Amino acid sequence: MWLAALMALAASGMQHRELATRFIAYTNDRVLAFGAAHDALRAARERLVGGADAPDIAAPYEFDEGPHGVIGARYRDGSREPNQMAGWVGIGWNDVRVVSVTRARYFIERIAFTEYLPDAREAKAARESRVRRYRVSAMGCGKLPGTRVFLQAIYEVRASHGRQAAGGAAPISFSSRRLNWREVATWHDSAITTQVPGAGRERCDV
Repeated sequence: MWLAALMALAASGMQHRELATRFIAYTNDRVLAFGAAHDALRAARERLVGGADAPDIAAPYEFDEGPHGVIGARYRDGSREPNQMAGWVGIGWNDVRVVSVTRARYFIERIAFTEYLPDAREAKAARESRVRRYRVSAMGCGKLPGTRVFLQAIYEVRASHGRQAAGGAAPISFSSRRLNWREVATWHDSAITTQVPGAGRERCDV
């Protein structure tokens, strides 16, 4: 009887230790995924401020498209579509506009400052402003299956012109500040969906 009690106690201790080890492993893996997503946000910010294509991204262009894979802002056109799904644009983590970095992926959206501007001059002034705002969405992955962290941040980037050199154009530099940031909550829908055999998960890094 005592032997059975001791064996049950030992088995219970081993089970608790296994659960604790698993909990620590998942906690550490989430920290790894969070760090990867945070580094992706930092890489996107550096691209907007100090990257070789920063001047092209900040240049005036029509709001429905942008250079170098940056998703353009869209004005509200004032019309109401009967179909509520009309006009919504989808993007997946395997989209060509998504940038792959170490253990993470991110994409950049340009944000319009105003709503619908019927006046062409006001719309042009908004496009030619030296201030731009971008929303960056990043997904970081851990080493364990299913570990995903989603972060979003909005950056304001301001262009400034330096002194013009003799016979040359004035250099342009950029500064930025982070306006807000959040971790996007995730959920698991395995209880209500049927997994398709052979279907792969979204890729996270290169």
